[in-house]
Amino acid sequence: MATPVGKLGDGDMDMLEGWINTGPKTFTLLYSATRDGCSATTFHQKCDNQGATVTVLYNPQGSVYGGYTGQSWNSNTGTYTKDQTAFIFQLNFSGKGQRTKFPVVSSNYAIYSENTVGPTFGSCHTIHTFTNTVNVSNGVFALNGSVSFNGSYQMSNVSPKVKSWNDIHNGKLNVTELEVYKVTGKMIGKTIVLIKFKLFVSVYTFYFP
Repeated sequence: MATPVGKLGDGDMDMLEGWINTGPKTFTLLYSATRDGCSATTFHQKCDNQGATVTVLYNPQGSVYGGYTGQSWNSNTGTYTKDQTAFIFQLNFSGKGQRTKFPVVSSNYAIYSENTVGPTFGSCHTIHTFTNTVNVSNGVFALNGSVSFNGSYQMSNVSPKVKSWNDIHNGKLNVTELEVYKVTGKMIGKTIVLIKFKLFVSVYTFYFP
C-alpha cells in the first residue's frame, strides 16, 4: 500500500493488493487524464516500459473500475502481450462499494498496445479506453473507446450483480478521471534486538516483488 497521490484510496489499494496477491505493494501515480490530458501519446510517454500497472476509471455516477497488468505497456503497432496475472476489476458502482475481480482467461491477449490508443485490455477490447485525444467538456471526458463483455476476461457468472457492462460503467464510457499507477514491491525494514551477553541490533530488509 502507499499514501494516495491520485484519487485511489487506501482501501482500494488494499483490495487491489490482495487481488494481485504477491505481497505488499506501492502504488505510484504515472498518468492522470485531468493533470496530463487525455492523450494516447502522453499516456505512452508516461507509462511505457514501466512494468506492472493498474488503470483506474472514475465516472460521474460514482462508479470506479479498471484493469491490472503485470506487463509493460509499449508503443508498438497493434501488439498483444501475454499476461497470466492480468484482471479487470470493479471497486464501486453508483457511489457504493461493489468489489469484483474478473480474471483473465485468454492470457495471450491480456493487453493490447498501439501508439494511438490508451490502456486497452483483451481481444475484442474488453476495455478499450480511448483513441488519439479526447477533450474534456464540463469536467467529463466522453471516451471514444469501447467495451465488450467476456472476451479475454471471465465476466459472466462472476457476480450476481454484474450481468453486463451497464452494471459496471452505467452504460457509457464517460469519465471524470482516468489514472494509471505503477505497481511495485514494497520495502519493509525490521529491527530485531538480540541480547546475548551484549546488546546487538541487526536490521533486516525484506523485498516483496
